[in-house]
Amino acid sequence: GNCGTFLAPDEVSQIRAMNAAYQQANLSPDDVQLVECHATGAPVGDATEISAMTRVFRANTTIATLKANIGHALTASGIAAIVRALSAIENRLLPPSLHADDPIVDLKGSSLKLLRKPKSWDSKQRRAAINCFGFGGNNAHLILEEYKPSNKQIKTKPSTQSQSKIAVVGIGVIAAQSQNKNDFYDAYKNKQSQLRAVLNEQLM
Repeated sequence: GNCGTFLAPDEVSQIRAMNAAYQQANLSPDDVQLVECHATGAPVGDATEISAMTRVFRANTTIATLKANIGHALTASGIAAIVRALSAIENRLLPPSLHADDPIVDLKGSSLKLLRKPKSWDSKQRRAAINCFGFGGNNAHLILEEYKPSNKQIKTKPSTQSQSKIAVVGIGVIAAQSQNKNDFYDAYKNKQSQLRAVLNEQLM
C-alpha cells in the first residue's frame, strides 16, 4: 500500500482490505459476529487496527485475539487464528481473550466487544473473520462461514483491483556451513550430496 514506511501499519490500507473482502463475498460486515484480530500488543499497531475496524464494523461485533492466549506465533499466526475461528464455529462458542483485563482505551465507546469469558454463539449463520495486518501494505482479511448444506448457489464478485507484479525475495538463508552465496554455490556445484546431507541433518 501507499503507506509512510514499510514497517508502519496503515489504517486506510486495512480498511481497503476489509471492504474488498466483503464486496467480493457479497456480504456486509454486519453479517460477521466474530473477528479474530491481528492484535500484536504494539500500541500503535493495535490502535490503528481498532480505528480501522470501527470504521468498517457498525454493529456490535465480538473481537478476540489468540495472541493474548499463546503469544505471537509469527509466520504461523494466521493459520493459528484460522484454526481457532473454525473451532469456535464448530463448537458454537465465542472465545475469550486471556490476559486482556486492561485493554487499550481505543476500545471504549466502540462497537467492538472483547470477551473475557466464553459465550454461547447463537446465530442462524455463524461467520467469523480474521485480520492479518503485517508490514505496511501486507494486509489480509479472511471471512469464514459455517457450512450448511444448501442447493442455493452463491455468486461471488471477482476482485476489481489490478493484478500487480510482485517479487518474492529471501531475507536470509542458512545452508550447511556456507558463509555467503559463493560458498553456497560451490557447495551445491561440487559437493551437492554432502550439502543435502547436512541440510537434512539440520532439519531433523
